[in-house]
Amino acid sequence: MKTKHFLIIMILGLQFCFSQVPTSDSLALKTATLKIEKAEHERISLEKQMALEKAEKERIKEFEKAEKEREKAEKDRKKAEQEVKKLEKERKKLDKARANVAKDKKRISSQSKDIVKETEKFEKLKRKGKLSPNDEIKWLDKLKKKQEKLKDLENDLKKSERKLDKLD
Repeated sequence: MKTKHFLIIMILGLQFCFSQVPTSDSLALKTATLKIEKAEHERISLEKQMALEKAEKERIKEFEKAEKEREKAEKDRKKAEQEVKKLEKERKKLDKARANVAKDKKRISSQSKDIVKETEKFEKLKRKGKLSPNDEIKWLDKLKKKQEKLKDLENDLKKSERKLDKLD
């Protein structure tokens, strides 16, 4: 019986030992909980801050990209304007060359008509016998100068046509 009692006491004693809840310091528990909550709050704040910084960096990248595209568009616009100016300048040169050719042709035509009129006048005076030898030399000299001027005008026309062909 002694063994039975001893066993019962032992079982009750062990049960009593195991049934006790370890006591904890409530202040330490609150402090630990506050530290955990504070750390969690800091982690969340840090994540938010990192997300904001990342969004800011992306916004800056987008802004810089848009700025580069704007600068490129501006550069392309200026290049197009220069191209337009260059084309206009070439067109003006071409128009001027065409005008010079037309003007030279008109001068040649006028000079040819003038030579024909002067020759007819000279021939008419010569037939009538109203020319002295000095007058005849003057008329021939005058006609010769007009013909030289006509040749000069024809040379100018050739130059103008070469310029025009070069521009075309």
